[in-house]
Amino acid sequence: MRTIHNFSVQSTIPKGVLLKKLRANRASHAAIVKESRKGYLDKAQKALLAKIKELKAGRLVSLHFSLHPPSDHTEAYDTVIQMLDISTDEHIVLTAADFRQLVMDEWEWKDDFLIANRGYSVSALTEADSKGL
Repeated sequence: MRTIHNFSVQSTIPKGVLLKKLRANRASHAAIVKESRKGYLDKAQKALLAKIKELKAGRLVSLHFSLHPPSDHTEAYDTVIQMLDISTDEHIVLTAADFRQLVMDEWEWKDDFLIANRGYSVSALTEADSKGL
């Protein structure tokens, strides 16, 4: 018979340290979003122009596009940053799950975000590749 022990790990972190890390993670995320939006617009315009060229040549072409707008989760960072900004606590207690999300920048949506944006952003592609996605 195998016994599995459940335990909870918590860490107390100075609010200023946590805010600094969150703001850095947000800036990195925002940079990928900005790069992805530019990449998306470039690809979408090229795809549209190619379709227009075909149509002007009298060819019947499908107008289905497989480009999806890039995703953006900056509001998740903003919410936590605002919560911490108005908190009167000088030290914040984080569970292991909180630490992974807020400090290590491993949100539940992070892998999907990188996969969705890697076609538009070199930064997203590089990070996705480093994670084996």
